[in-house]
Amino acid sequence: MVVNVVIFDLLIGLCTNPIISRKMAIAGVEALQAYIHSLDPKYTLEKLSSSEILKELALVSKDIIFIYKEPLNIVLNGDYEVKTILSDVADAEQTLDGSPLPAPFSQSDLTLGEYLIGNADQTVSSKQVTKYAAVQLQHARSLLSLINTGKLVTPSSLPVFILTPGDDYQKTILLGMERDENGVITTLSANITDAFIEGNNKMFVDQMIEQHTKKSCMSPFELSSTVKSTYRIQGVTDNSHVELHLTWDTPTMEVPVSEATTELLLTCSLDCEASHGLWNDLQRLVRFIKLIQSWKSGSSDEISGDRMNAVLNPKVESNPGLQGDILTRLTQVIEEDKHTYIGETRRKKPAGVTGGVGSGGPGSDVFDVSLGQVVTQVMGGERSEDLSDKLWTILSECSTYKDLTSAFQLAFQKIRSNIQEGCKVNILSKKCSRFVSAVRNLLKGDYSNPGYWDKLEILVEMGIEKLRTDYSYVFLKVDLVYEDQLATPDGIPKFSEMSGDEWGSHMLSYVNYLTRLHTILSILLQVDDCIKLPHSALSHLTLAAFETVSLTYDQAENNDYRYQLRCPLSTLNIKKFVTGSKLFSTWSLHLSHENKKRAMSTSSLLTMNPLPIHPLQEQDNREDPDMTLARLSPFQHYRLVTNCIKLGTLSSKG
Repeated sequence: MVVNVVIFDLLIGLCTNPIISRKMAIAGVEALQAYIHSLDPKYTLEKLSSSEILKELALVSKDIIFIYKEPLNIVLNGDYEVKTILSDVADAEQTLDGSPLPAPFSQSDLTLGEYLIGNADQTVSSKQVTKYAAVQLQHARSLLSLINTGKLVTPSSLPVFILTPGDDYQKTILLGMERDENGVITTLSANITDAFIEGNNKMFVDQMIEQHTKKSCMSPFELSSTVKSTYRIQGVTDNSHVELHLTWDTPTMEVPVSEATTELLLTCSLDCEASHGLWNDLQRLVRFIKLIQSWKSGSSDEISGDRMNAVLNPKVESNPGLQGDILTRLTQVIEEDKHTYIGETRRKKPAGVTGGVGSGGPGSDVFDVSLGQVVTQVMGGERSEDLSDKLWTILSECSTYKDLTSAFQLAFQKIRSNIQEGCKVNILSKKCSRFVSAVRNLLKGDYSNPGYWDKLEILVEMGIEKLRTDYSYVFLKVDLVYEDQLATPDGIPKFSEMSGDEWGSHMLSYVNYLTRLHTILSILLQVDDCIKLPHSALSHLTLAAFETVSLTYDQAENNDYRYQLRCPLSTLNIKKFVTGSKLFSTWSLHLSHENKKRAMSTSSLLTMNPLPIHPLQEQDNREDPDMTLARLSPFQHYRLVTNCIKLGTLSSKG
């Protein structure tokens, strides 16, 4: 496999220019913008993070000024560009010390316990649209020369990166420089160079170390290294994937399992196919609750008419045939309930302890049924359901409130008749909805008909209890959590104890509680689909998710029903995955030497996705013009090497 290689040279020298003031910085931005526009009106500058254009190559992300040419035939307003950067310089309380701002998903922004949580998908598709065009190489050199001599200054002493076309003999695609608070100037360049052939892993790493050591003129014993590797597994939808980020010190492409640390980054869709039925039920509950709230916000004269004519399921037309089918199914379910008995699923051992449910025995990670299979059973109605759950499934299909009212009347009549005949009713003991309370009253001889209750409110309560039982069944069936971890939030009273004014807010609290359970389940299904973790690891991940996930339904809706989670993971639990045939998505090696007088660092990146500054369609395949080697592998690798040499005495070392 032939891979383009990019060399990134950083040469650091001493400079006596003083640190610029804020006013000088503002004037400098205007002069910088005016100068690049004098070279070409399509040249533009933008303040962004270095990781946005260098990706995993940027070991430490920092804010930069990136200069490039607009690829579209549109000339941006220069004043607008200047205003954007001037506001950052003038308004922000910042020192001119070159300290980078926190990058996306930095510890300062996202730490929540020992876990990091975000809600934005940062995945970059390989099918990206070209955003940047190159500045002419001679223009870039002229611009950097003026900055180097102090004739032009950069805002807040930010580094300047300039995109170049790579058509010179060194294939230069990036030039830049940075001046730190001590006046030390860093110049940089990126160049496309030789090829990497997949399979020569050890030789490739050894050559990198050898070249770095020779260029640094330092002892190999002073060499320090950091390796980062990412495995990206695409989920069943474009919006879902799992990434494993591994870090270790030994310079090798093979993962040293005992040494490497692993972080899991997951993006999942809450409406994924694996749990789509549960999510549909939750959305139906939300729709019913909002409908009830709209009734309560109207006048008393309007409520009665609006309620009886209300459409509960907009996609289902009301017709006698449909309603007749619902009533027939109701009668059948109630009759069958006389001859059935159900039990309750409970957690009988601490989290993380395997065996008991599965066939592998104590301490085993072998289970007869997987998480996905249990969810399929629940959505297919294969778990043991009590009468309330079965009735919810049927009653929630009623197209209008009027149909729902008549269906409830029939249900109460049939249940009362069965009880009067001495039959029992299968209702889980922990349920407390008003419907369940009415059935229990019938069992006690109280045959009064609760006709004054709002039928849609009763249905919502039944649906909440049904969904809560569904989620609990899944988590407990596969022994992932304690039963008390599934308890409803504090402060929510029993359904029978709620006042009319409080009912809506309490129902929304229940919806948020169910959304949290669904989010955690979606996370686990995503991991189980992409990486087959041992049960002990899946249990640990479950407990971590219960400690950190606090998503509400509105937050999920505002984020297009997607969720992202970061958390640590034991590398031993993914040993088979990272040491098997699966190839990494990215791999980077960072080598560094430093003493009192010089410092040098070299970085190399292998990645399946091209860098944003060097799109795939622009890659140079002169090393393999007929793409013979490229056809041998389904992966496209892109390699980037960086060098950093510090000349002179480091002012910070003394």
